[in-house]
Amino acid sequence: LVPLEKLPRNRPELSLPYGLRDVLQSGWKDAILFRQSEIPALELWVLGGFRVQVLGEEITLSQRPREILLLLLLDQPREMIADLLWQNLPLENVRNNFHVNLNALRKSLEPWGVNTYIGERYLTRTQSDWAALQSVLKDQNAQAILELYTGKLVPGVDIPAVNEARDYLHEQVISSLEHAAENAAPEQAVTYLERVLELEPFLETAMNLLLEKLVQLGRKQSALKRLKTFQKRYKSEMGFEANLELQVVLT
Repeated sequence: LVPLEKLPRNRPELSLPYGLRDVLQSGWKDAILFRQSEIPALELWVLGGFRVQVLGEEITLSQRPREILLLLLLDQPREMIADLLWQNLPLENVRNNFHVNLNALRKSLEPWGVNTYIGERYLTRTQSDWAALQSVLKDQNAQAILELYTGKLVPGVDIPAVNEARDYLHEQVISSLEHAAENAAPEQAVTYLERVLELEPFLETAMNLLLEKLVQLGRKQSALKRLKTFQKRYKSEMGFEANLELQVVLT
């Protein structure tokens, strides 16, 4: 092949035989735009931690670009993001800080210089465990929820919009798994409820249902052991007795 840099700049279609990475690294914007549909989606993992991959390779972001990316993923408008991250600064400083850090984010995610993932208002061409979980929550697919919810939304990030999204998602997952357990076969229900109690160790409704399902499976001794452990820990940390419906039956 003729070296990529020697191709006529007004013929971007001639870049087709060349590797996508070579084209992206060439700085030939018309060719990059011509091949843009081939660029893989940005990949984000935000449940239980934070990871981002571009072209299949993990990249590291500094704090503010990482927070901007996270807030864009949560569908926060740009003007809201600037206010959330620099609320105590004068307006001119807020705008400047936002644009400096947004440009740093672009250079990390789109080093080829063509807008690919960061749209005018929201992210585009992006795959994330967050979006996947939203989809299965909508479908009430308990097994998929169980697999996808590996931890809370970006633990350790303290931004009001993120805190609200984190708490709401946590409640959605627990509610969905509890509801699924009510109608599931006992063995499957136990799996759902054990995960709920990992997430919320003192949730009495989940423990009541778990004890019921264990009794249905003929595992009364296991239910009794779980009951005693729960009671002891509950009393120790909450300061009063748990209200468990099967307590009298099991003891």
